Amino acid sequence: VGILTRMASEADIDVLTGLLNRRGFEKQLNPAIDAAGRGGQGMALVLVDLDRFQKINDHLGHRAGDAVLQRVADTWLDLLAPGQVLARFGGDVFALLLPGTTEQAAILLTEQLRAAVTMGCSAGVTSWQPGESGSLLVSRADVGLYRAKQAGRNRTVLESSRQLPLAVELREAIDRGALDVHYQPIVSLTEDGGQAVGVEALLRWSSSAQPEVTTEGLIRVAEEYDLISDLDELVLRRACADAARLQESFASLNLTLNVNVSGLELAETEYAERVATILSDTGWPADQLVLEVTESELAAESQTAITNLHTLRDRGVRIAIDDFGTGYSSLSRLATIPSDILKVDQSFVAAIRSDSPAPPLLSVIAALSKSLDLQVIAEGVETEYQAAVLTELGFALAQGYHYSDSHPVSELINDLNDGRPLVSATDEDDSLAANGWIPLG
Repeated sequence: VGILTRMASEADIDVLTGLLNRRGFEKQLNPAIDAAGRGGQGMALVLVDLDRFQKINDHLGHRAGDAVLQRVADTWLDLLAPGQVLARFGGDVFALLLPGTTEQAAILLTEQLRAAVTMGCSAGVTSWQPGESGSLLVSRADVGLYRAKQAGRNRTVLESSRQLPLAVELREAIDRGALDVHYQPIVSLTEDGGQAVGVEALLRWSSSAQPEVTTEGLIRVAEEYDLISDLDELVLRRACADAARLQESFASLNLTLNVNVSGLELAETEYAERVATILSDTGWPADQLVLEVTESELAAESQTAITNLHTLRDRGVRIAIDDFGTGYSSLSRLATIPSDILKVDQSFVAAIRSDSPAPPLLSVIAALSKSLDLQVIAEGVETEYQAAVLTELGFALAQGYHYSDSHPVSELINDLNDGRPLVSATDEDDSLAANGWIPLG
């Protein structure tokens, strides 16, 4: 029996239910797409999740949970027509492939399946359009499933293929690793006339669905559709690997690496361990990593988040409060979030003009940081005049297009190999020419 079980688990069949497993389902998906393309017929895909299934395992035991999964699989198989494919996609999630089926017909069948079992189910339905990949189809159904859960569970949500939502496009881009990370230097205002002492990782991505999407809009979608964890991890891992490559090529640089993290991520119990794993995998030193706390909620002030921050700092990672002076990043945050660095919001820097006095709050922030022994980075420096005022006020660090645009690590390495510095101050007109960069935070 043990040999048969092992052979089945390593193949395409789920041992418990006898259905296809995820691997088996994905093997059938692409041929089904090819057939739909040749025949000009529609095809739908459904993902169904058993609501609160974990409670069965917790309260009644895994044997009871296994019995529920087997009963659901048997019940649903009896309701399917020939050619329709049911699979146990993973855990308590089932996938249903419906060749020659419209979205509306798929919704009706899904409602019949849900009504045939006693426990509540959440489902996401979508359909295939010519030219779409299997991974995109699954991603879109998954977004529908997530929306069904967020709306209160025990319902079916259609994620129509007629409009490519930003969330689906972003999900597929994350899965394919089709996101670029570029780097903007952070410069010292007190040493060597603007020498680079660090870089901030910036996410570069162009959306086909919404080319005009803003940074805030992208993060809001990533948080709303439960993509922020994967997005943050992708950027952090890529950034640490790139920074390690840069420092390996030019050991004398000794740069810090600044990477943004969502407050929702900080509130995850295992976040500090995920960071430790990435640092170990990439070889990037903890004491050269700065995590910039950004958020749209107060999640960064939860006890779990505070514990994570203390753990990270104990391991050498420094914490920066991003966009200080606006939104949630206020004075009260300094009393709750363990931090080492303040990043002054660029709106304060933009208010520095030659025809008016510098904003008084900049002097206050400079004095506050000195009394609390915090470093300060001024963001969004666009002109030489702004840089001079910040230096006079006592700011030690700055970044912005006055000093440098953002570049992939390969360009930074090429510039350094050719003897060009990371920082080359631009005039005011040139500094306004940078477009298309989406910083994660």
